[in-house]
Amino acid sequence: MKRMDTSKPFAFFLEFLLVLFFFALSAMIVLRIYAQAQTMHTKDQQSLQALAYARNAIARPENLEPGSYGLDPEMEKEGTYYQVVIEQDEDGKGTYQILHEDTVLVSLRYYAGGQEE
Repeated sequence: MKRMDTSKPFAFFLEFLLVLFFFALSAMIVLRIYAQAQTMHTKDQQSLQALAYARNAIARPENLEPGSYGLDPEMEKEGTYYQVVIEQDEDGKGTYQILHEDTVLVSLRYYAGGQEE
């Protein structure tokens, strides 16, 4: 009587599961890296845009009134809100910050000149 060997289909199935698990794990890692890269790209784009706006604002001294303001509507897209915080000392040194959802995107130090009394 000939004995049937049932271990070959089981070995193939086990090897197939191992390969499937490897590809699923690889795909999960690649997707996670892609999602982190996308998040970093979005934050960098916001920072670059805010930096350009801040540099232009600092170049015009009439825009450097101390206080907290909402950013221009042209920069606010799809309901995102940017806040500008300007702090200035009496000697003309100050800080210009742009925040997005309590995260500081840009923080620049500037010198507006001495205050006349």
